[in-house]
Amino acid sequence: MSKTRITPHAPSTGGYREHIVPRGPHHLYARDYAGEEPAILLLHGFPDSLHLYDRLVPELARRRVVTFDFLGWGRSDKPVGYAYTAGNQTGDLDAVIKHLQLASVVLVAHDASGPPAIDWALEHPDRISGLVLLNTYYCRMPGRLRSP
Repeated sequence: MSKTRITPHAPSTGGYREHIVPRGPHHLYARDYAGEEPAILLLHGFPDSLHLYDRLVPELARRRVVTFDFLGWGRSDKPVGYAYTAGNQTGDLDAVIKHLQLASVVLVAHDASGPPAIDWALEHPDRISGLVLLNTYYCRMPGRLRSP
């Protein structure tokens, strides 16, 4: 079940809508600030939450901005035994984009959210208006490294 409510925020943003986004049996917490499209999605790193961008959001007040907490962080569910992998985080991102019915997005990724953002962009090149990478990395990550 999806829940949405409007919550006041800084006067310059006009408030945001809170969303509880279904992700399989779990739920993600998201905030959606109204404005011009394409939406800017701000992805946090670790150990952070959507509050990483609290001071930036008012500066983007003319644009639609979406922030959310990946599973395991902030106000999203914290499932025990869940694999917190880049692949699963790509699924978190996809769930938010689908739930909010975003046609085109600008992804802003910081730290460990870089791989999910890049992977989503590579899988959906027709839906990417921009990709901003902040202090992140990207490499093939097949599993744990073995000792010689």
